[in-house]
Amino acid sequence: MTAISTDEYVRRCSERVAIERGRASNALHQGRALQARLLEEIVSESKDTAFGRKHGLACVRDRHDYGKAVPIRTYDGMAPWISRVCDGESNVLTTEDPVLFFKTSGSTGANKAIPVTSKFMTRCFFPFYYAALGALHAQYPGAISGTDKTLNLRQGSSSDVTLTNSGRLHLGASQVDFVQSFGELTAAEPGSRAPWSTGLPRGPRWDSDLAKTYAKLRIAAEHDLECIIGINPAAVAALPHQLALWLPAIVKDMFDGTIGGLAAFPANKARALELERMTPGRSNVLPRDIWPNIRILYCWTGGMAALYMDKLRHAFGDDVAVVPAPLAASEGPIALCADPLRPSTSCLAVSNAVFEFIEASHDIRSDSETLGYSDLECDREYHVVISHVGGLHRYALGDVIRVVDRTADVPRVEYAGRHAVSNLVGERLRDSHFITAVRRAARELDIDVANVACRPTQSSDRPHMQHYAMLVGTEAPVPDDIVADMAARIDDALGRLSPGYAMARQSAFIDPLALKIVTHKAFFHEWQSRVSTGVRAAQAKDRLLVPEQTWQLLDSGKFPVMSTFAAQQ
Repeated sequence: MTAISTDEYVRRCSERVAIERGRASNALHQGRALQARLLEEIVSESKDTAFGRKHGLACVRDRHDYGKAVPIRTYDGMAPWISRVCDGESNVLTTEDPVLFFKTSGSTGANKAIPVTSKFMTRCFFPFYYAALGALHAQYPGAISGTDKTLNLRQGSSSDVTLTNSGRLHLGASQVDFVQSFGELTAAEPGSRAPWSTGLPRGPRWDSDLAKTYAKLRIAAEHDLECIIGINPAAVAALPHQLALWLPAIVKDMFDGTIGGLAAFPANKARALELERMTPGRSNVLPRDIWPNIRILYCWTGGMAALYMDKLRHAFGDDVAVVPAPLAASEGPIALCADPLRPSTSCLAVSNAVFEFIEASHDIRSDSETLGYSDLECDREYHVVISHVGGLHRYALGDVIRVVDRTADVPRVEYAGRHAVSNLVGERLRDSHFITAVRRAARELDIDVANVACRPTQSSDRPHMQHYAMLVGTEAPVPDDIVADMAARIDDALGRLSPGYAMARQSAFIDPLALKIVTHKAFFHEWQSRVSTGVRAAQAKDRLLVPEQTWQLLDSGKFPVMSTFAAQQ
């Protein structure tokens, strides 16, 4: 497929973005009809597949029939069907063979494989992608038209690209070449034509995410950035720390005309000296110092990111706007900024997939009672179940959304957290319970929270009892009496958010929450250590409930010294 010029890319992409954004906006007033039409299309496309015959889809006429014919499944329930597709069997989930498989991390740590067909991309993925890009384009047209103003952190390595048993690519969505795989000439992400994307060094040394990130920052430090795209907010939150860690090496490379000591670009001694002058005696050089004209951050803003987004935005500039990235999983879309009058919120993507919902307080079962989007109530949380033409039927994503309000008949939602439940003695605490409780306490006590980790543990003074232990990362020290006050406020808020936790505390079945303040840098180093072991930065997401090993790492404050990029090679 022949590449197109930058001018032609800008023209075509801008036109497509305007078209799809308009369609997404119009869909807000046609939600019910679109959902019924989508379900009819899904059933028609799948009725003659092995899955369709097994579930009698030829007899399905409406949502009620569909719910009776097809049980709700998580990935584990879909895995036997997907394995057949991975092995090369045709006509299993779709009549069309997949072009490739999206890779995404599973709850057990194993990588999931999501079949991706051309029809799914044409009917679902690309319309959603361009419509979502419209929210960014509306606030910052330079994301599409500029070639040296947007730094995209999503373009990761190819080191973990694998093949299925049938020889098809198995890789992350951010690793796919949409031009080569699907002939979509304008689907290259903003920033992909910038010199820090096209001029990266090649070779095994540069194939890791951290190596590519260093190279990007080294090149971008010579330019006047206006937009940072990260999608995963944890990667955006890591950037200020990475700059502080790598700036001496960046300055030396820039002065010498090298990247990692290898000849690459003409030396830029003037800019290197300018950067060096701002660093003496400072350990907290911020992105706003390097790039004073940054205007836009584009990433997810819900879930754990809600704890630190305001503080993070300040690191990039007082006037920086945060544009919420669309809510989506590798399995399919959820919501996007489709209401031009409310550019900071996400509307359910009713024209891209069929949605059902389960009360977040309920377990996900194969026969769970589901709600349509018109049944949802504001300020309540729900599990998301999707179906689309890519062969996923009544698939429980594992994400929980919170309904904010509505545009026309369509809910506006925000990401609340993962569906995982911690349940020692019937308290049934979700991510969103902890996040909301911490946000309330931090706001009441005027504490800037950088991140949080939590785990259930035995009480040291009463071995037969358990409690929740929490690590809160802050930049400034917090006095002991304020720490105790914060712990009490979080514990009280959890009781108000979860009747099960309130009952467990009142009945003395569980001890009070224990809180410890740790340096905010601990969370960066833990994130960086995950990425250094091969986890893609796009998949290295914030984690609330952490395993013992991660807890010990965060709590110890002992991290490897990485003063320069070379130290990581």
